Amino acid sequence: MTRTLLTSTALALLAVPPAFAQTASASDELDELIVIGALDPIPLEDVTSSATIIGRDEIAARGDAFISDILRGSAGIAVSQSGGFGGLTQVRLRGSEANQTVVLIDGVEASSPFTGEFEFANLQTANVERIEILRGEQSALWGSDAIGGVINIVTRPGGGAPSWSAAVEAGSFNTVRGSARIAGPVGKGRASLSASAFDSDGIDVSGQGGEKDGFENLTLNGSFAYPLLGKAARLILTGRYQDAEAQSDPDIDFDGALDNADRLRATEEVFGRAALKGDLDGGFFYEGSAGLTLVDAENYADGAFDNASIGRRWDFEGKAGWRGRALNADHRLVALVESETEMFKNDGGVPGAGENQKQEITNDAVALDYGFSAGPALLNASIRRDFNDRFDNVTTWRVGASWRFAAIDGKARASVGEGVTNPGVFELFGFFPGSFVGNPDLQPENSTGWEIGWDQRVDPLNLDLSATYFESRLENEIYTAFNPDFTSTALNRQTESERNGVELEASWRPLETLFIDGALTLLESDENGAEEIRRPETTGSLTAGWRPAARWRIGASADYVGDQLDTDFSTGQTITLDAYTLVGAVVGYEFADGWEATLRGENLLDEDYVDVIGFETQGAAVFAGLSWKG
Repeated sequence: MTRTLLTSTALALLAVPPAFAQTASASDELDELIVIGALDPIPLEDVTSSATIIGRDEIAARGDAFISDILRGSAGIAVSQSGGFGGLTQVRLRGSEANQTVVLIDGVEASSPFTGEFEFANLQTANVERIEILRGEQSALWGSDAIGGVINIVTRPGGGAPSWSAAVEAGSFNTVRGSARIAGPVGKGRASLSASAFDSDGIDVSGQGGEKDGFENLTLNGSFAYPLLGKAARLILTGRYQDAEAQSDPDIDFDGALDNADRLRATEEVFGRAALKGDLDGGFFYEGSAGLTLVDAENYADGAFDNASIGRRWDFEGKAGWRGRALNADHRLVALVESETEMFKNDGGVPGAGENQKQEITNDAVALDYGFSAGPALLNASIRRDFNDRFDNVTTWRVGASWRFAAIDGKARASVGEGVTNPGVFELFGFFPGSFVGNPDLQPENSTGWEIGWDQRVDPLNLDLSATYFESRLENEIYTAFNPDFTSTALNRQTESERNGVELEASWRPLETLFIDGALTLLESDENGAEEIRRPETTGSLTAGWRPAARWRIGASADYVGDQLDTDFSTGQTITLDAYTLVGAVVGYEFADGWEATLRGENLLDEDYVDVIGFETQGAAVFAGLSWKG
C-alpha cells in the first residue's frame, strides 16, 4: 500500500457523490434520532445511557475549526493536545484512555488500525451536521474499544433542493482555511460533495524560539443515497478522504524537553462505506454494509524518510430487525452479524530492519439488541459475542431502564454494562529500535460500569436539565513501562483502575433567538489508589448563541479545565498542571443575501496553559472570514 494508492482509493469513493442514509423527507426526523444509541437509530429520549447530541447551531456558536475543540463543551470529555494545530490530540471520555472510545464518521469506525485510537487533530468542523456522544461501556453494541463510550460524527446530507456554499477565513499564525459544498437531488436520490482545507504556520511547540511547526490539512467528503425500490431497498454510499502534514519537535537527548529540530508526520486517511437497507411490511427491516478504513502515516526527520505505518480495516455487517406492538407494549429487536479484519504493516526505512513486519487480526461477532416500551416504562438490553483469532472469545452485555414521571416532566434512568478493548497491533507488535518494543502477550482490557441519572424538562423556562452519576472498574489496563535504557514496552497492570464521577448538563432556550448550554464534570480516575495522568478532576463549559437582529449572530464559549497530573520525563516525576480557561467568540453579519462576514477569536484571555508537559500551546488568536451560500 502506498500514499498514491490511498489517494486513488479516496477518489474512487468520491467519484459517485457518496452517502447519506435518509431521504430529504426523513432528514428532519433524523434530528430527533440518535444513530449510536442502539443497533438501529432510536429517539434520543429512548436511550437509557447518558447521551448528548451537539447540533449545527451549537457548532456554529463556538466557531471552532476542529471537532476536538467542540467536544470540550460536552460533559465527561477531556482533551489533551500536544502543541498547536496538528499536534497529537487525544480525547478521553469518562476518564478512559484515548483508544478506549469508539469514534465513527458517518458510521465508519475511524480509529487507526495501527495505534487503536483516532487522530482528532485532523478532523475539521467544516460540513459536520452534528456530533453524537454515548457514554459508558457500550461493547455490547459496538464491540472492542467502547469502554468510555462512542462518538459519532455525522456530516451534512444532500437536501431536496440544490444548494451551494463556500467560506474562507484568515488570521493569526498566518492561518488560512476554506471550504466549499454542493448538494441536491440526483434523480430520485440525494447527493452531497464537500471540500475543506486548512493551512497554518503554527507556533514553535518546543518553546525554544526556533522555527514554527506548521500544519496543513485537506479533507474531501461525499454522500449519496438512492431509493432502488422505495423504502424496501435504499442504496447508501459514503466516502471521506483526509490528507494532513504536521510539523513537530522531538526530544533528541531524552532529557524531557523538546529540541528545535525538523520533524514531519504525513498522514492519509480514507473512510468509506456502502450499505443496502430497507423497511419491509409488518415492521421488519434489514441492512447490509461493507466499511473500509485506511490510514497511511509517514514520518520524516530533517527532511529524510524515517519510518512509515499502514493500517487497514475491512468491516462487513448484516442486520435484521423488527419493530412492532404486542401485549400492549412496543417492541424492538435487532440481530447483528459482523466480520472485521485489521491489517498492520510497518516500514522501518531500512530493508531487513527488525521493525519491518506485517500483522493481521480477525474478529467475528454476533449480537442481539432489544427494546421494550410500555407507558412510562422503558427497557433496553443488548448482548454480544466476539470470536477473535488472537484473543479469548468474549461476551459483553448492557441493560438499561428508565421511568418517565409525566406529572413533573422528569425521567429517571439507570444502566449497567461491560466494555472491552483489545490490544492494538502497535502495542502487540510495534518495534522502534532504542525506543519501543511491543508485547505479543498482552491481554484485553475489561471494564464494568453502571450509572444512574435524572433528566428534567422545565417547560415554562424552556429549560432541559440532566444529571448522571457513574462508576467503572477497569481490569488489565495497558500502560507503557519505561526501562532504565530509555526503551519502553506495553504491559497489563495487575491492579484495578477505578473511575467515578458526576456529569451535569443544561440547555436553556429563553428566546427563539437565544440559547445557552452548560456542562460540568467532576471526575475521579485512580489506578491502585493513585490519580491517573491527564484526567482533570473538574471540567466545565458554557456555550451561547444569540441573534440580536435578523442579519446578526453572536456566539461565545468558555471551557474550564481544572488541575491535572502529567509525567515530567526529565525527572520521571508526576507534577500538577495548573487549571485554565479558554474563551472564544464569533460575530457574524449578513451584509447581503447569502453573504456573511465573520470575526472570530480563540483563547481571548491569552491563557498560558499546558495540556501535555513540554509542549507549548497557542496564545490569543483572531480570524476574519467571509462565507456565501445559495
